[in-house]
Amino acid sequence: MKPTVTATAAIVERGGKFLITQRRPGGHMPLAWEFPGGKLEPDEAPAECLAREVFEEIGARVRVGEILDVSFYPYERFNVLLLFYECVLLEGEPCPCDCRAVRWISPEEFPSYDFPPADIAAVEKFRRRRWAS
Repeated sequence: MKPTVTATAAIVERGGKFLITQRRPGGHMPLAWEFPGGKLEPDEAPAECLAREVFEEIGARVRVGEILDVSFYPYERFNVLLLFYECVLLEGEPCPCDCRAVRWISPEEFPSYDFPPADIAAVEKFRRRRWAS
């Protein structure tokens, strides 16, 4: 049986654009684009994980809001349970602290970026959703 990794992702919208980050070279799915976030540590609540991971990855503090979507994806060696949360930037301008790059993109631009398979269904939902700016 494959292990299941639980991870969180921040959906941050500003002015009609969404915050995405690019993974570093090396590791699983190098240079793929994703929403900022990461894996839960033992005994860590998802919202705590997301706030910690966003700060480590892009140097910004967020308020974690409601859960927007959940994705389960069976990779070859492990499964991923990915929790997508609506987040609001509270402090700091996002910069690539623990990622290769940071970008703000419009929903129409999503198809131009290479997202991991675990993110694809949620990306499509967010791309079609009407967001209040």
